[in-house]
Amino acid sequence: MESSNVLKITTNNVISLLTKTYISHIDKEIIYSHPAVFLHGQPGIGKSQSVYKIAKCIQDKTNKLVIVHDIRLLLFNPVDLRGIPVADLEERVAIWLKPQILNLDPSSNVVNIIFLDELNSAPVSIQTVAYQMALEKKVGEHKIPNNTFIIAAGNRSSDNSVVFSMPTALRNRFMHFELKLDLDEWLAWAKENCLNDDVIEFLDKNPTKFVTDNLDTSSNIIVTPRSWEMLSNVLNAVGGSLKDNVDIIASIVGVSLTEIIVNDKMNININDIIKGNFSSGPLTNEELIEVVELLETSIDKYISNKFYIANVLNYLNLLPMDFALRVFRKILADRNLNYNIDDLKGFKVLVDRLEGKE
Repeated sequence: MESSNVLKITTNNVISLLTKTYISHIDKEIIYSHPAVFLHGQPGIGKSQSVYKIAKCIQDKTNKLVIVHDIRLLLFNPVDLRGIPVADLEERVAIWLKPQILNLDPSSNVVNIIFLDELNSAPVSIQTVAYQMALEKKVGEHKIPNNTFIIAAGNRSSDNSVVFSMPTALRNRFMHFELKLDLDEWLAWAKENCLNDDVIEFLDKNPTKFVTDNLDTSSNIIVTPRSWEMLSNVLNAVGGSLKDNVDIIASIVGVSLTEIIVNDKMNININDIIKGNFSSGPLTNEELIEVVELLETSIDKYISNKFYIANVLNYLNLLPMDFALRVFRKILADRNLNYNIDDLKGFKVLVDRLEGKE
């Protein structure tokens, strides 16, 4: 399910928002009335981690034991979820024994979270189980305890993932959020969790390398936030410099990106540009292409700050006009301008260049 109407939100913001709404329902003892939640997002963006972080936040703030029950519906069929039938000979009926995955603690000092990860990767026949969970808080004859929240997650069809269309009735049972990438948020998380310093430094200097641009690819290497976390963990474990671990790096983020990482070919830092720490423009055509892409994709870092935008405009005046114009148009089209940009000297110089006055 994809729609421009779905709220796009960072992982930190969705964690904060859902922690707030969940705790309010816990405090009022109406957990059962909270709508089921669906987190959409590309692979590796942190959907699963967000759920476990929400659980920890709730536990820390309520002093209740929060248990996440990770149920991958893709691995089940409807019979598995209904349980095992046992004959009641006296009544001449079948009694369905509850499957272990639905054996939830109903205690008042416990909060359960049923996490239906990769829900839309399951066939529609299995997705109907989620519909019953969200609508009736039960599976077959088995009632889900009132102290249970339901969260589902799944990739988008545009991510070239195995995704089945969710029935309208099922979609209508969820609150929907689409997690969006935020490199600054990820870098803060990476530092807090002691990820590899070289990886953090590289991504800080090269934000355009954070994720694979096109997930619709036949390549086995798909670069996502999860890739950088994986690489960081391996590098921290084996030790040594980046050049000592070329093959490891290439196996996770690919050969071409490894060459850039190890040789540090890209020496242009977006933070230097927006702070005015430059004296010349790119020296090679490769750097020129890279810096224009960098300025285009990092526009949120500088667009709302008049001092930063002034430095960016001055830097654009060091670039060939056709390259500068790509970034200039993007700046003018942005709606976050809260100042008069045409008062800036760099703006006037660019306009004069465009009109052929220089």
